[in-house]
Amino acid sequence: MDKKPFHYWLPEWVQNSINHKICGKCSKKYSNRDIVAIGIRESESEKNDYCSFYVEHKCSSCDYRSLITLNKQKEVSLENLCFTILEGIRKRKLTEKSRAIKKNTNQNPISDKEMKNFIKFINNTKTHEEFLKGIGVLLPPKTSDDKS
Repeated sequence: MDKKPFHYWLPEWVQNSINHKICGKCSKKYSNRDIVAIGIRESESEKNDYCSFYVEHKCSSCDYRSLITLNKQKEVSLENLCFTILEGIRKRKLTEKSRAIKKNTNQNPISDKEMKNFIKFINNTKTHEEFLKGIGVLLPPKTSDDKS
């Protein structure tokens, strides 16, 4: 997998929140590429304690750094907030993997020539392991106690 920019793995709600913020010094709108750090902080309110996500920006115009605490996704515990973030990353990776598989699948029906070549391949393989290797299956390494 190719290297993704830092902001790519941030949850969508974080990216949406960042796109509406502006630099406190030069008033230029921040972009996702301005993110230099992320973190989780414990916050206290009058009612209860909670964990929230924060982002540090470095303005691409004037190099001014600022912290933005994002309270949209408040969680009662650090564990819950981390789980929420990791679940977002997992979903993004699954989506990416699904797109890659969909992109590489051939939607055309198999041709007569391909069918004949496959039947010839099947008829020429002598063992099940040989067949599996031929279609690209990685077999586990043989151990000394294998009897086959």
